[in-house]
Amino acid sequence: MQQLSENPVSLEAKHTYRWEWARLTALLLVLFSLGGYWMSNERASTSARERQRLEAQARVIEQNIERQLAGINAALAGVRYDLVSGDRNAEKNALSLNLKVLADAMPGVRSLVATDSQGVVTVSNRRELVGQNVSQRGYFKAPQAGLDATTLYVSPPYKSIQAADVFDVTRVMIGSDGKFFGVVSATLDPEYLEILMRSAVYADDMVARLAHGDGKVLLASPQIGQEGTSAGSGSGAGRASGTRMLAIRTIMPAQLRMDKPLLVEVSRDLSAVYATWRIEAFKFAIFCMLAGMAACTALYFNQRRRTARERARAKTEAIQRENTQQLAFALKGADLGLWDWNIVADETVVNDREWQMLGYTPGEVPLTTRFWRAAIHPDDQTAVQTAFKAHASGSTESYRVEHRMRHKKGYWVWVLNHAMVMARDAQGAPTRVLGTHLDITQRKTAEADIAEHSAQLERANAQLSRLSVTDGLTGVGNRRLFDETLAAEWARGVRQEQPLALLLIDIDHFKLYNDSYGHQGGDDCLRRVAGVLGSCVKRGGELLARYGGEEFAVLLPSNDLASAASFAQRCLDRLNAARLPHRASPVSAWVSMSIGVASIVPSQGLSPDSLVRRADAALYGAKKLGRAQFVCAEPTPTLI
Repeated sequence: MQQLSENPVSLEAKHTYRWEWARLTALLLVLFSLGGYWMSNERASTSARERQRLEAQARVIEQNIERQLAGINAALAGVRYDLVSGDRNAEKNALSLNLKVLADAMPGVRSLVATDSQGVVTVSNRRELVGQNVSQRGYFKAPQAGLDATTLYVSPPYKSIQAADVFDVTRVMIGSDGKFFGVVSATLDPEYLEILMRSAVYADDMVARLAHGDGKVLLASPQIGQEGTSAGSGSGAGRASGTRMLAIRTIMPAQLRMDKPLLVEVSRDLSAVYATWRIEAFKFAIFCMLAGMAACTALYFNQRRRTARERARAKTEAIQRENTQQLAFALKGADLGLWDWNIVADETVVNDREWQMLGYTPGEVPLTTRFWRAAIHPDDQTAVQTAFKAHASGSTESYRVEHRMRHKKGYWVWVLNHAMVMARDAQGAPTRVLGTHLDITQRKTAEADIAEHSAQLERANAQLSRLSVTDGLTGVGNRRLFDETLAAEWARGVRQEQPLALLLIDIDHFKLYNDSYGHQGGDDCLRRVAGVLGSCVKRGGELLARYGGEEFAVLLPSNDLASAASFAQRCLDRLNAARLPHRASPVSAWVSMSIGVASIVPSQGLSPDSLVRRADAALYGAKKLGRAQFVCAEPTPTLI
């Protein structure tokens, strides 16, 4: 270094240095440009992925509401037929019971009512509504004015008797004389719709809204103070409006012939969408700054030392993070398979959704008891039979059980089976059962995934716990593990009055070894010495740890001074046999070590530090006597 400071740098060297700096600058500019381009692409990808997620959630809500409207429409058509073309002398109580069964079978329907031509409720699943005049309600006035039997009327939201915001879907009834006969109407349960909307919300900043075609918001999840405002303010699905990203779907299936559409809108705050990207961009900027500083520092010292040895450049580890896949599920709502079982005739009548759920076309197979028993998973048949028998005996008002059913293609579909006995014979035995099947396969799959993710997390935590007490260089225990184990073994020794021995080991003249072989050689020496010492540790409870620098510690529970001394000699013998060269050592041509040995019977009057101090004093004594040996501390300690 003195010669370097005396000789001026040549013009050729200066020219070379300038070119090296120029090349480094160009390289860093290219790296930062590529990184900026990559981060720009990541931002665009984040935006595209989020738009797709919002579109998917909006479609889920749209599909569920469409299926529910289709189910309600079919139910209203059936009720209308019973009232207009059926037995008009049928008891109103029986009709109300049928409405109650339909309402119970369709989650999300709060009430079903039928009115006469004057707007007076004649039958309903809720007794308190019978006799009320609803002629001023929008769901009565619009069908009365339109008088179109093929149209499904969607009313604007209004305050119900319970002061809740609700809306109705209505079918008009026209008598055989062509005159207005009344309406049949279903009131949608806002709490159910709120659950459906909330199921699509996967982020704290996300908002899902349902609006009437006239523009009034029916409900929002979560509530953000926008009730009564106009929906669909964005210019299209998936576009940003102001500071939010929107996805909008229009619910107006052609087969229902709705007079007014419903609008579904889901949105997210743009600052939250790009939060993870901003963190990654900040990390990348820090990384670029650190990488640039490191490269410049390395080049500077390389030029100053004029050495041919090229220092290994730190490899850049690409940091890429992707948002955790979120488990998204939506409540199936009115996506129900309806079935009506005539036990006496052994016949079952089902709707199209039931056929679809099991993969069959309508009428493809006879729906006998034998078919249903074969369709239920063997492991679930006992639970299904037990639930049905309890209900058939009168113990429960209905029965509800989750089980698997075989699809036509051979795989299993999880269903929620909810049914009720509708008729009994003179002896009280059930003769007719009405029920529904709700496909819950998606939920069951999600539960299994969550269980698997939890197991993976537990395994990862166990791995992190192991790494936290391991020395990264040598693979033996670290100082933290040593301190914790010493405290635990000391407490056990106090309880059991058993001795506890400690060996403090120091590699002789390790600084000279580093100066002679370099730091990489020194690291390799530490690993090889740790391997030799590890081969000596065999009994359960014995601990080898790196105490610090070139020092190691061995903790020997239930060992007196004599057995600890024997252990120390075994360590010296095995290191001598390993014959690790040490050309700079004044003690030996091979790597050697000095060992301090101490053993104490722990007691309340002593502390763990007393054992460490005694072993350290013995280690000092071994060094003073010339190293490459072990020295035992005095057998009787002084109370501390």
